[in-house]
Amino acid sequence: MGLTSWLISFKRTFPWLWRIVESFNGSVFFLRHRDIIPLSEEILENSSPDGYVFSLATQDDVPSLVGFLSGQPEESFKYFRPHRFDEKTLRRIIKGYSFLVMKVTETVGDEIKGYFFLRCFCDNRAFAGLLVDHQLQDKGLGTAIWCACSQICQRLGIRMFATIDEKNLPSLRSCDKGTEIISREKLHEDYILVECRMKEQINKKISPVL
Repeated sequence: MGLTSWLISFKRTFPWLWRIVESFNGSVFFLRHRDIIPLSEEILENSSPDGYVFSLATQDDVPSLVGFLSGQPEESFKYFRPHRFDEKTLRRIIKGYSFLVMKVTETVGDEIKGYFFLRCFCDNRAFAGLLVDHQLQDKGLGTAIWCACSQICQRLGIRMFATIDEKNLPSLRSCDKGTEIISREKLHEDYILVECRMKEQINKKISPVL
């Protein structure tokens, strides 16, 4: 069993202990990467596609995030259940340091059209996850999100990963368009662990922060 598979099993078996480990992990990660907030804000602003705004989510966004998530059809969550989507859970992860929580809004107005995050670990790894409004899928938003997340990780000098179901072809295609992906490990059921690296043409323009 690989490390990622072991962590998933540990989280499911000991959820209360996982929260303690996650809190410690987040604090250590933040101490090592204190510049993550201003750096992410800069990259998100420059990565926003026409008509939309990428930005960090705050506690003030929680009610809108809950509304966005609850308004998506059930099939949207077939492959996307990284955590509970209730207000208490969202407030907890935004408050902590293990998650960098981000959102997509329209340029005109503040209605949330997408939710994405980097789940960060103190061993210099991060796992990306995202959900785009079902009415905006196949419009390039997911690709832009993958690309923005890879830039954040590149600038921080950390490795970016994702767990994707092999049957979730739209997500695999979107990830492949936004990043350079490398299959690393077969996980439970039909999930695979992929490492996501910044596209070479973008990498030439951006130097990582060492």
